[in-house]
Amino acid sequence: MAKIVRRSNEGGRIQRRVRVLFGLSLSCGVALSLGAVGLIGTSSASATPAKTNLITNGSFESPTVCPAPFTTYFAPAKSIRGWTVGGVSVDLICTAFAPESGTQSVDLNGSLPDGNLGNASGSLSQNVRTTPGHKYLLTWFMAGNPSQGCGPVTKVLHVFWGGKIKESLTFNVSNDSDTSMGWVARRLVVVATARTSVVKFADATATGDCGATLDNVSLIAK
Repeated sequence: MAKIVRRSNEGGRIQRRVRVLFGLSLSCGVALSLGAVGLIGTSSASATPAKTNLITNGSFESPTVCPAPFTTYFAPAKSIRGWTVGGVSVDLICTAFAPESGTQSVDLNGSLPDGNLGNASGSLSQNVRTTPGHKYLLTWFMAGNPSQGCGPVTKVLHVFWGGKIKESLTFNVSNDSDTSMGWVARRLVVVATARTSVVKFADATATGDCGATLDNVSLIAK
């Protein structure tokens, strides 16, 4: 609030003065930005918008298999939204062991089609729209199926980008359990060479039908 006082002195020229309530006297004709000097209001920096995750269904919440412990999907199924199953099969997990986020995750080593025990290493791949020459940050969480007696304690995960293997990772489940999986965050910077890029995660565990596990996949433009 301010009070305007008009005076007709100084050669007949009307000069307006503004008496601001807290005692400042300012002459008209002097540009004043009250906001700039902090007299009225303050400006705050706008929040940086979150970048879009280019991966569809990165936490494997669709379809819902709960309350079943897991459901097996055989290649070349596309029933896991956004993903294509390769190799032999994968298990979409609900209650069999704890996910990293949400309610579901994936064991990339499923079951044999005949139901017998044995190595059934599978993969999940997804086509993503990209811009050639641009960099992207690929992140995911890895662990391993900790069930006893169904394979070695060291699980192996291969990560592919554009048809080429970029990472070969191992995970030891000796100290883990169904309720404490020991999920580990992983990240990889990749460069697109085409308008469509293929992301693929594949189990490479040597034997058994309990493999590397995967959850919370993200791909963000840098």
